[in-house]
Amino acid sequence: MRTINKQVTRTVVGGNVVYSYQDRPFDAVLIGSGDRNRPSSEATVRNGYFMLRDYDVMPRATNATARDPILVSDLYDVTNDPLSVQTTVEGTLAIKAGITSAKGWVNWLNARGEKSLGAGVVLQGKLYFTSFLPQVQSFQQCTIQSIGAARQYMVDMHYGSSFRYVSTPTEN
Repeated sequence: MRTINKQVTRTVVGGNVVYSYQDRPFDAVLIGSGDRNRPSSEATVRNGYFMLRDYDVMPRATNATARDPILVSDLYDVTNDPLSVQTTVEGTLAIKAGITSAKGWVNWLNARGEKSLGAGVVLQGKLYFTSFLPQVQSFQQCTIQSIGAARQYMVDMHYGSSFRYVSTPTEN
């Protein structure tokens, strides 16, 4: 998916920290991990949802040096939604600068056996994806067994942060 990111850059000018925004186009790969062949497996494999960012979207010479592969260690961990706990503008900008300077982000699926089994969808910068959480089977007579539960996530595609809906009462 090609999109434009509001990349946040942190610089120090005259001893003061200055943050600036720059519209920067990039290609993104959004993908979740999980074992489709064994969806009910509770194996302790660490699955997650990944956004890989490539700012190198301009045409290049065919003899140009290939870029290094993106490693999980190159991604910003947004599992605990670091933007939601920020209480200051400075803290929020620092986190956004970290996320946009990384090669993408990862949101680890932390429940035992949780995995992503389907493709995500991006609508207006919001990434929607689902995960499956298998249930431990206890084979008892005369019971209806559950195969597990599905979870739905909605996160900001650029920052990996959760969206919060706020409802305000209407004034009369």
